Amino acid sequence: MEELEFRKNMFEEEIKDTRRRHETRMVEVDSGRQMEYEFKLAQALADMRQQHDDQVKLYKEEMEQTYVAKLENIRLSSEMNSSSASMAREELKESSLRVESLASQLASLQKEIDNTQVVK
Repeated sequence: MEELEFRKNMFEEEIKDTRRRHETRMVEVDSGRQMEYEFKLAQALADMRQQHDDQVKLYKEEMEQTYVAKLENIRLSSEMNSSSASMAREELKESSLRVESLASQLASLQKEIDNTQVVK
């Protein structure tokens, strides 16, 4: 945006400068040529405005493309993080089931040991 503002200021400065030069020349030029210079000035201003508008349009398109690309990167990153979180939850669930199973086996084996020691 700063670049756009800078360019705008440059164009405005060029317009002011062109007008100043034009006004100086107008004093020197007779009225018949005045219309010709006004036409040329108007044409030059229209060209400058068109260039400025084209640059603004190009800048806007570039900004929109950058925005869309960043948004897509964020979406992909979010999907990857969500997938990783789901996998971690699944692993945690499986680990919990495994711990419960091992705890149950340990309790069963401990019971067998206790029973065999009582029998002796």
